[in-house]
Amino acid sequence: MSVLQVWLAVAVPGLVLAFALFYGRSRVRTLLGYLALAVTFGIVVMVDRASGTLIGGIAALLYGAGRGGQAEAEGEDTSTIAVPDTVRRTARFRR
Repeated sequence: MSVLQVWLAVAVPGLVLAFALFYGRSRVRTLLGYLALAVTFGIVVMVDRASGTLIGGIAALLYGAGRGGQAEAEGEDTSTIAVPDTVRRTARFRR
């Protein structure tokens, strides 16, 4: 199997699946995303080590950014902490 075939058959679908699982704030889906990246890494590295390094680097960047950690378990939306309540909760939602 050539490098192009591995990228088309394994790497691209594996990365798309992993990124789809990382979307959102679910810790379970994030762990499944890491599993998808690990499986993709394992298959790709058997054919081409340089391509495996790229996928491993993506996994390391996501882990370094804190995906799946304590920030995923926060019950409060931290992106709107400094926004006043009158903006977050409009008049129709205050009833």
